[in-house]
Amino acid sequence: PELFGTRTLINSPEVGPVHVRHVPGNEGWSLVLVHGWSGCADVTWHAVAPELAGGPNLWIIDLPGHGEAPRDGGFDLETAARKIGLLVDLAKRDGPVTLVGYSMGGAASLMGFHLGIFDNVDRYFAVATADRFATPSLSVKLWAARIFGAGDRSPFILRQAWKRARVSKREMVAWILQNRPHGRVLADTAAVMSRFDLSGAEIELPADSEWIIADADTVIPVDEQLSSAERHDVPVVRINASHAVCLEHPIDLARLLVTQRKETDREPHLQLVD
Repeated sequence: PELFGTRTLINSPEVGPVHVRHVPGNEGWSLVLVHGWSGCADVTWHAVAPELAGGPNLWIIDLPGHGEAPRDGGFDLETAARKIGLLVDLAKRDGPVTLVGYSMGGAASLMGFHLGIFDNVDRYFAVATADRFATPSLSVKLWAARIFGAGDRSPFILRQAWKRARVSKREMVAWILQNRPHGRVLADTAAVMSRFDLSGAEIELPADSEWIIADADTVIPVDEQLSSAERHDVPVVRINASHAVCLEHPIDLARLLVTQRKETDREPHLQLVD
């Protein structure tokens, strides 16, 4: 696919290298986009970025072990959160910052808020994610991924997504596989996510945050997504999509990310996007 923006490497003595795709905008504010498990900056957000072109600045990160990031440093959510925090601080120079955490990227983002390192975030979107991932159905999938995901380019979870997504052409599937993390990275991240639980933690999210829920999600149960939003007192927007919401509904998702929330025209816990 055509990829917007340019690849940038940010070297930091505090958090190490941070690999990002940067797309300059014209509106004086920034979106920091964080991919999920087994994804990367280019694969997860390639369909959304064109819908945002010409609007906010886009900073799209590769989490440790994913995309162009080094694969030999292991994976933990605190390190991932600190790399996101560095990017947020950089983006803040251009104006207000909205952080978007999809799936595992939502877990890393919540960890950053829990650690108090996201002071420069003005708004947060949680997308198809939850504040705990150790539910029975997801735990089985993550543990299975440590076996079935052992190959160099495992197609594990995206198999169902390909059936529904617009990007199901043979060439696109091959491109997604080519950009999958190594099996060892999948196993490391699966182990980390199977232990993730911030459901009882003190987390203060920005006042204008929202939780975007995928109503047909079979990876992270919908009731877990709803419970997480309720625990953090965040309004909910529901999209009729599977877990691969970034691939299935890029136009709707992009529209939500750039729309300023107004209490008078949006009922919390109700809006549906089909």
